[in-house]
Amino acid sequence: MKEILKRVMSDGRKIFLLVGYAGSHNRGAEAILRTTLLMLRTEFKNALFVVSSRKYATERTIDYGEDVLFIPSHSSKMHKRYSFGWIYKQALRVLNSKKMLDNQFLPIVPYLEKAETVISIGGDNYTCDYGSLAYFLNLNKMVKNPGLKLFYVGEKRFGTGNVASQ
Repeated sequence: MKEILKRVMSDGRKIFLLVGYAGSHNRGAEAILRTTLLMLRTEFKNALFVVSSRKYATERTIDYGEDVLFIPSHSSKMHKRYSFGWIYKQALRVLNSKKMLDNQFLPIVPYLEKAETVISIGGDNYTCDYGSLAYFLNLNKMVKNPGLKLFYVGEKRFGTGNVASQ
């Protein structure tokens, strides 16, 4: 991945980082991704679209075009509860949120530093329909730190899930 980033930076292409993608198993999310790519390609002919996905290994097998690169959405390193790694991660949350965010989003960081714009894509990422918003709110903090432009593309169905009870 680093080689691709170096090559893209050397030929002056714009990089768009698309984050929050659930994966093609969710047809609504896939439709949002494909539509977003179609619109961006119309305006930016020679860009690279880096998509962070929870299911990136599966997504890499689907043909979205040569200008699309899939990366993991977050660090896959999981620590057993109360292990040294787990305690360290909890301490980072309290003491040094910047370092915690860098650690959580390790695969995204190199692209975040080179991206023109970050686009948060997904159907209902910013609702409580599927549990905690912490992942997406932390992702927003990561983007805000270097002062990048952040856009949201998605949809929301009102009256579904447990939004009212949260």
